[in-house]
Amino acid sequence: MYDKKYNNISIYTILLNWNGRDDTIECLESLSACSFGGRHVVVVVDNASTDGSQHAIRQRFPDVVLIQNDR
Repeated sequence: MYDKKYNNISIYTILLNWNGRDDTIECLESLSACSFGGRHVVVVVDNASTDGSQHAIRQRFPDVVLIQNDR
């Protein structure tokens, strides 16, 4: 049950990704369907994926913070 006293809370979700484009996209879709009372920030840390993850995430979820590691 949603409680209004949590309106000012910030929630950060951090996802790690390495060549898991489809799973990460599915998780991001699920998170976007959730409603939180406070601020919700999603951060994806990509560990040098070669499967097009970075491009797919940027295209479909422009509000997601994407950190790209080079290895």
